[in-house]
Amino acid sequence: MRAALILSLVLVPACFKPLDAPLAEIPKLGSIEEVMRANETVAGPQWKMEGATSYTDEDWAKAKDASARLAALAERSKEFSRGDAFNKWADTMGEQAKALGAAAEAKDAAAAGKAIGGMKGACKGCHSETR
Repeated sequence: MRAALILSLVLVPACFKPLDAPLAEIPKLGSIEEVMRANETVAGPQWKMEGATSYTDEDWAKAKDASARLAALAERSKEFSRGDAFNKWADTMGEQAKALGAAAEAKDAAAAGKAIGGMKGACKGCHSETR
C-alpha cells in the first residue's frame, strides 16, 4: 500500500508536462492535448488566486496575461471540438477569461474571484460532460 502511494506521488506529476505557450504561439498548437496542457499551465496559478480579497500589481499583470492566453486557448480548443457541449464550455471559458481581464484592468478582486470561479466551473463542466 505504501509503495503504491509513493509510486503515485512520483508518476502523477510526471504525467503532466507544462506547456507555457506565449499568446502568439497559441494558434499554432497542433492538438487538443497541447491546448489542454497549455490551459492547465496558464490557468493553474490563477486557481490559487480565487477568493483573495486583494492582489499585488504583479498578480494583476499575471491575471491580464492569463486572461488573454486563456481566451485564445478557449478559441483554439474549438478547432479540436468534441461537439456542441464542448463548444459551449469553450465559449464559457473564453467569456470568463475575458471577465478576468476586465477585473484585472479595474483591479476588482471580487470580480476577479468570480471570473476565476467561472473558469474553474467551465473546466469541470466540460471535463464531466465531454471526456
